[in-house]
Amino acid sequence: MESLMSMEAFVSLLNLKAREFLMERNADVGKDIISTLPDSILLHILSFLPIKDVLRTSVLSTRWKYLWASISNIDFDETSNNFPSGMRASIRDSVNKVLLLHDPSSIQKFRLRSRRSVSGSRLNSWVSTAISHKVEELDLDLPVLPSFKLPDTLFTSDTVSILKLNMEIVFKVPRFTRFSNLRTLSLRKVKFHGNQYAEHLFSACLVLQELVLCKCVLVDTTRITISIPTLRKLEIRHPLPLDYQLYGCCVTVCAENLISLSCKSCAVVELVLSNLSSMKDAYIDEECSGYQDNEFSRRVIGVLGGMHNVQSLRLSYDTLQCLAREKNLQASLPMFHNLIHLKVIKKMYDYTNEEVLISFLEKSPNVKTLELPEVWVKNIFPQCLKSCIKTVSIAHFEGWYREVLFLKHLLRNSNVLEKLTVFCGKDLARDLRKLNEINHELQAIHSCEIEFRKGFKRD
Repeated sequence: MESLMSMEAFVSLLNLKAREFLMERNADVGKDIISTLPDSILLHILSFLPIKDVLRTSVLSTRWKYLWASISNIDFDETSNNFPSGMRASIRDSVNKVLLLHDPSSIQKFRLRSRRSVSGSRLNSWVSTAISHKVEELDLDLPVLPSFKLPDTLFTSDTVSILKLNMEIVFKVPRFTRFSNLRTLSLRKVKFHGNQYAEHLFSACLVLQELVLCKCVLVDTTRITISIPTLRKLEIRHPLPLDYQLYGCCVTVCAENLISLSCKSCAVVELVLSNLSSMKDAYIDEECSGYQDNEFSRRVIGVLGGMHNVQSLRLSYDTLQCLAREKNLQASLPMFHNLIHLKVIKKMYDYTNEEVLISFLEKSPNVKTLELPEVWVKNIFPQCLKSCIKTVSIAHFEGWYREVLFLKHLLRNSNVLEKLTVFCGKDLARDLRKLNEINHELQAIHSCEIEFRKGFKRD
C-alpha cells in the first residue's frame, strides 16, 4: 500500500508540475507532457520518493532509463513491510550504483534504514561518496559491528547540516573535528568512552541548534558537560543504562540560548541545568518505579530548579509519581513565576497524583492555561485557579457523577475562567441529551465558554 501511495503521489505531483510548466510557456496541453518537462523538474519530483520507487521509473521510457542516477535525495528504507526480501541485494547494488555513478552535482539527502547490517567497508564507501558529493543531510539507522568507524571526511564536512545516527558504535571523535554547518545532530545508542570525545564533539559544532541524545552510553566517566552557546533545542532520553553502574554520573547542560528542553528518564544521572534563562518550553518524563530511595525525586526537583524561568511546561504522570516521594515537596519545589501554560500527560489507565499537582500549581502563581488528563477527586483548588487561570481543558471525560461534580466545583472556584474544554469518550459524545443536561448545569454556575469535543485528546 505504501508503494502504491507513493506512486500515486508521484503521478499527482508530476501532473501538477507539468501543468505549471506548460502554463508558463503557453504550450499546447494536448502534447506529450512528460517529454516537455526538463530534467530539473523530473528530478525534483523524484526526490520525494523512496529509492525503490525511483528505480521503478527507469522502465517507463528511454527518457527515464538513466534519470534516477542524478537524483539528489537517496532514501533507502529496508524496514518497510512491503519491501520484498528478494529485492534487498539488488536494491543495495542499485544504491551503490547511484552513489558511484552520480553526476558531480550535490546530494541533498542520503538516508539509509535497515534491520540487517551492511558490511563496514561498503557503508564506509557510501558515506564517503555522499560526503564527496557535498551531502547536506546524512541519516543512518542500521545495525553495525561495534568496531565500525565512520570516515574521517565526515568530521570536517562543511556541507552536512543534519546528521542522524542510530547505531551501536563506539563514537570516537578525531581531534581535527570541525562541523562548520551542522545545525541538527541526533545520536541514538552511540557509546562514548570517557568524556573527552563527547565534549570535543559538542565544542566542534560551531552553529548547532538542535541536539538529540537517546540511549547514549557514557563509559569510564563520572562527569560530562554539554556546552553549546548556539543550541536552541535539546532532547535527552534514557542517557545511561543502569547496567553500566555509573549511577550518579553528572551531566551539565550550559546553553544560554536554549528555548526547548525535553527530558525522559534522565534521573539515572545527575542532570544539572546552568544558564538557561531563555528557555520557553520544557517536557519532563521521569520513571522511578522500582527504586526505593528518594534520590530520583531529588534529582527531578534539581532539574525543575534549573528551568524555573520556563513559560510552558509538560509533566508526565510518572514525573508526578516521582515527585510524590519527596517528603517536603512544597518547600523543595522552586517558584515558576514565568510559567503560563502547564500540561499533565498520562497513560490511559494511570491516575494523576492530585496532591503533587496542587503543590506544583501553588508554586506557579501566574499560570493562565491548564491542561488536565482527567478530573481529580479531592475538591482542593490552588489560588492560581481562582485568580489567574483563564483556560482549562480536561481529557478522558465520560460524564460520570463524580466527574460532573468536579466540573461544578472547578467552575465555582474559577473567578477569571474564560473557557472550559472537555474531551469526551465516544459513548458520551453520542449521547447528546446527556451532554445538553451537563452543559445546562454547568452554565448555571459560570458564564464562561464551555465546549465539549468528541474523542480523547492526543499528545
